[in-house]
Amino acid sequence: MKFTIQVNETDVLTDTVTVGSPVSRTGTLYLKSSPSSALVYVDGVYYGLTPRKVTGVPPGLRSVKMTKEGYADYVDQVLVTTPGIKMVMAVLNPASGSIRVTSIPSHADVYLDSQLVGTTPMTISGVSPGTHALTLTRDGYQDYLTSVTISDGETIRLTNIFLLRSDLASSPRVFYLNASAGGSASRINPGAILDRVNARFDQFR
Repeated sequence: MKFTIQVNETDVLTDTVTVGSPVSRTGTLYLKSSPSSALVYVDGVYYGLTPRKVTGVPPGLRSVKMTKEGYADYVDQVLVTTPGIKMVMAVLNPASGSIRVTSIPSHADVYLDSQLVGTTPMTISGVSPGTHALTLTRDGYQDYLTSVTISDGETIRLTNIFLLRSDLASSPRVFYLNASAGGSASRINPGAILDRVNARFDQFR
């Protein structure tokens, strides 16, 4: 468009300007995920499910989070510029946790859901959320069986699990403590002691 400025009916300036949309001062994010339908957050603000186009994003580093049940969260810092569209593609990994297992004595075989995964002491990584069967076995000792419920990213610690010797389990021996000449002695069942110790440790797991 051409314009002219006049002073006292005399042209003092003539020029040409282009009329159109002003340059945007914000950017745009286009967010996708695999699998889709993940919840989208930009700087902590919820914008819906993927795939999602988010407009009016201030330039600079923006925090992007995509989350879906059963999968680990995707979190990243994304540089937004103006003008233009920044696309972010997130591959969501299945959620998992870990289990830390130690035993007395050590070197017991560890089975998770009936599958051998190693020997104590050890950490079982990549455990899917939910309830799992855990078994410890060692020659000469009774099997230790328990169930473990784990959440995404959680680490469960089963430490100092006491394994009961097989011969004590099948034929409990009786020991006498605090015996003295002419005095009475206390009878102790070692199997009962270990059961009480295991119960005590369960309170701190």
